[in-house]
Amino acid sequence: MVIRARVALRILGIALLVSVVAYAHYLVNQLTTEFTQDRITHAAFFSKLIRENWDVIKSSDAEKQALLNLLSPALLSTDIMVMRAVILILLYGCFATAVIGELLSLFKLRAGSRRPDRAP
Repeated sequence: MVIRARVALRILGIALLVSVVAYAHYLVNQLTTEFTQDRITHAAFFSKLIRENWDVIKSSDAEKQALLNLLSPALLSTDIMVMRAVILILLYGCFATAVIGELLSLFKLRAGSRRPDRAP
């Protein structure tokens, strides 16, 4: 009976781990969305500011155009997306390691309970 309780607790632990990882994935997605929207909002503001003051800025037109190209939303969100991918890879790597460890200990526990102990 004790073995069944241990097996049940290990399965419950794995289910809890799955729910924690799902929630962490959701939070990473939310933070990524918020950071991306915030950056795009700032880029739109600075792009508008540059366009409105195009004649006042003392640089060549090529340098002004290069500055506007740097403020494009597609370029601004790439580093955030790379950061998101790295975080999710690390998260799922830790998750897989923990689950594999738990499953191995679960199988060892089940295998040990099926063999009768042979007393010398």
